[in-house]
Amino acid sequence: MKKRIVLALAVGLGLSGIASAQNKGILSVEAPSPVPLGSTVTLRIEATAPMTLRIACVEEVREGSPTGPVVYRSTFCIGLLVIVGPGGAYNNMAWPGTANQPNQTIKANTTYYIKIMGRDANTSNAFSERWVPVRVDPVSGPTAPVLKAGAVTRGATVPLGISDPLNPTAPYWIAASLGTNTGQNLGAIGHLALDFDPLFIATLNNLTGLTTGFQGTLSGGSASASMMIPNIPALQGAQVAFQAATTASLSLSNPIQKVIG
Repeated sequence: MKKRIVLALAVGLGLSGIASAQNKGILSVEAPSPVPLGSTVTLRIEATAPMTLRIACVEEVREGSPTGPVVYRSTFCIGLLVIVGPGGAYNNMAWPGTANQPNQTIKANTTYYIKIMGRDANTSNAFSERWVPVRVDPVSGPTAPVLKAGAVTRGATVPLGISDPLNPTAPYWIAASLGTNTGQNLGAIGHLALDFDPLFIATLNNLTGLTTGFQGTLSGGSASASMMIPNIPALQGAQVAFQAATTASLSLSNPIQKVIG
């Protein structure tokens, strides 16, 4: 059993890949999700190594997926050099929650992807690109499942909660991944934000010792879950993403992206 747990953690978190990528820096970004229509979306940006952001503003925002239509693009940005790194988050970048491209408007019940780019300040490696998802809900409140996650810290469990009052006894599942740069098109169900990586496979299959409560049935419209984060230095400043679905209505929750502390 002990070997199986260790294997699950190693495969699920893709530690060898993270350690290798850390040598050139991992750019990690969080956005609140969901947010009410018309709200400003403030980002939290960190990196595993000193990294400079290409511009001090959001690059662009796309609707539905990283390849969807552009709804917002930075048109004027003060060209200040912004450096981010481990242990000190940059919190002064935001998307105003509006569209500035022709014939585009921001819609409720829609997930948008914010593009951020940076360059490793030590090695001058190529730009690191991140697509950060955020779901926009009606001002009156969510009409789809809502997923929430607490702090993600090495050596501790991440508390998660899913709620869906419209489907109070629905079966649900939760999964995680190391990013949201590509995701998966699920046809009529929508775009799953989670990348198809080892962590996604491990959590989707509920490997022993990694997750608790990632599959089950809602009770009164809610459920709790958790995931263990190993106390491994290579994870500091990396990121993990979560998303859920209630299967009674095949409805995806908001995606959440967190920086590991």
